[in-house]
Amino acid sequence: ATNNQTISSDWFFDDIERTALIIDYKSNSINFKLFGSNDKVNAIELKSFTLNNPNGSVKQDFIVEPYKFYKVQLTGSYEYVRVYLIEANYYKAQVYKAIEILIRGLSTTQSDSWFEKAEYYAKSYANELETMLLTYDNDDDGIPDTKENTSIKSIELLR
Repeated sequence: ATNNQTISSDWFFDDIERTALIIDYKSNSINFKLFGSNDKVNAIELKSFTLNNPNGSVKQDFIVEPYKFYKVQLTGSYEYVRVYLIEANYYKAQVYKAIEILIRGLSTTQSDSWFEKAEYYAKSYANELETMLLTYDNDDDGIPDTKENTSIKSIELLR
């Protein structure tokens, strides 16, 4: 949109309760609003931002209380706006593992403080894996169902 118009999306369904909002945009000035609803009738304004970056940027924010349906409203001038939801919890395990690897490189013995810190992050990583549930769509029907849920016990980490 190149003028100061308001555009609203259709409701979109979030069947796995994602907890992070990503906005990829290029705009001189745009007012962004995110609405949530569990019935497409009673909408609650969840987020409101003014986004200004003519060179393009990415904004991330967290959704504290997930809803079944979301709607986006944009007012202003922009070159592009891409909005999507992600599951932020998976990042925590990757961060714990990355910190563990970095700290292990600093450790010289199994009794130094670096080793103890690395062990702390290794345990935090393991705890995150125990609580995660991975939902995937194996039959490509677009809807993950309960037969397609699995517990995560390991993640392949390449460095």
